[in-house]
Amino acid sequence: LLANDLNVHLNSNTYKAILDKKIVQGEHDFLIGAQFQQNQLNIKQYEGINVTPNIGPTKLDIYMLYLEELYNINENHLLAFSGKLDHYRDSFSKNSTEYALRLGYIALLADNWSSKLFAIRRYVYPNMLQTTFSPPTYKVNPELDSSHIDMLSGEIEYNDKESRVVFGYAYKIIQDSIIFSKTQKQYINNKDTVYFNRIYVRGEHKFDYDNKIVLEYYKTYKDTYASPGQGVLIQVFNTLGDFDIYNELVYRDGYTLDYGAGDVDMDDGYDYTLAISYAINKAIKIKAKGENLLDKASKALIDPQGLVQVPAIERRALVTMEYTF
Repeated sequence: LLANDLNVHLNSNTYKAILDKKIVQGEHDFLIGAQFQQNQLNIKQYEGINVTPNIGPTKLDIYMLYLEELYNINENHLLAFSGKLDHYRDSFSKNSTEYALRLGYIALLADNWSSKLFAIRRYVYPNMLQTTFSPPTYKVNPELDSSHIDMLSGEIEYNDKESRVVFGYAYKIIQDSIIFSKTQKQYINNKDTVYFNRIYVRGEHKFDYDNKIVLEYYKTYKDTYASPGQGVLIQVFNTLGDFDIYNELVYRDGYTLDYGAGDVDMDDGYDYTLAISYAINKAIKIKAKGENLLDKASKALIDPQGLVQVPAIERRALVTMEYTF
């Protein structure tokens, strides 16, 4: 029989120690440092009918070395380099060493125009829900490896007193990506390399001190669509007397999710948020906020074993009072 009731009591602790040094000399701005971090998961209680918890390593030690160099070629051109070396060791005696690199060039092309170019190598270490502790519906995988990401990106920006517009492009290669295997009932590393191309444009305009609009659009080209391929963001900020008003609409297009035994069609998402704040005096504010008011926000699968779709954010209304002293 499956559990009708499940009683879980757990907590996590993170301990950090950081030592770094910054040196500024002439055109050079240099930072070097070291950090130690320990993550602990403590499972105090796990009770249910015929339920056996899936437990992986409950302690993870991370030893980090990092440096950053900012070199000002002149007042209009900057070179940036950063590197990071991380060593992981968990309570199952698994060891791995990862690194991240970033090389960037930032230029002021004219009074209102600037550009940024970056080449990045980074990684994503698996989280504890994938390696250590999970619901009884799937197994944890302590042998998961990090996914590795190589990326080239560039931006051109126009900026003046009233308006800002950014055009951007990014090319991304992902190796060893972490995916869920329905047949193995656990997260695994994908053997296939995934390629992404992404273009985006973001603009904002200030009508005056109290009123502003932000618009953003992105389009992604990729081999496998495990998330929306394009989307739009609209934000409007207004002040009318003592009322501050915020409107936001997030659109994400639908896609077909490859789900092992079959495909799942995910619908378009329209997430509309309205927030109003009223200042009774300098110390007291009344705030009202409605989220996902159209009840059409993008949905997600909540269980890797099932096909249950729930909104990424529930429709709800919040009313609060804020007192500043």
